[in-house]
Amino acid sequence: MHAEPDATRDVLTIYSNPRPGTSRNPRYRFAFDRHFKLYDDGRFFDLERDPEETQPLAREELDPGARARWDALDRELRRMPVEAPHLRQ
Repeated sequence: MHAEPDATRDVLTIYSNPRPGTSRNPRYRFAFDRHFKLYDDGRFFDLERDPEETQPLAREELDPGARARWDALDRELRRMPVEAPHLRQ
């Protein structure tokens, strides 16, 4: 099923593992929206204030709105497979 050309999504999820089994270009899984980005290792960034992702934010220091976005992004990450299906053995 494909989205209509003018349809938008609140959250996008990305899985990247360009060179499986190597330390070069490691695997990444993350979810993001227009404002925040959450990696599966727990790093969370405010993309509006920190587009270069230099200062990860601690969950316990977030305001309730940002904490709610963390939770929403985390739910989307949990829906993703840990490994891409073609890499499972």
